[in-house]
Amino acid sequence: MGLDMYLYKIPKKYYKDQFTETFTDTCKWQELEKYEIGYWRKYWDLHRYFCKLCMEKKQTVNTNVYEDFQEFEITAEDLDNLKELFKENDLDPYFEDFDYKKYNLKVIKKAKKAIKDGYHIFYDASW
Repeated sequence: MGLDMYLYKIPKKYYKDQFTETFTDTCKWQELEKYEIGYWRKYWDLHRYFCKLCMEKKQTVNTNVYEDFQEFEITAEDLDNLKELFKENDLDPYFEDFDYKKYNLKVIKKAKKAIKDGYHIFYDASW
């Protein structure tokens, strides 16, 4: 077991209103057409970044987001800020033998393209 982290996109057709419990066609999160854009394992600094971002946006009522995380939407502005952190190497990956910087920038590029193509981007984590 360990921390698994995902960045994914969902088509706009399923999205009704940000952080409401109802989506068009009464879809549940797990039943949506979700397309993975990025995956990380045990990348704690990145997870802490997303948890902090989630709390700053007040998109959660959960007081312990680090352990009981709820997915939330990522905007193009969030991706730009994250890109700067990756360029500055401010988020240390768990495994140093993999080129996370290159991978992370590729994920951000894919996510920004998806936003332009009309998708919504979400971050989720579980363990």
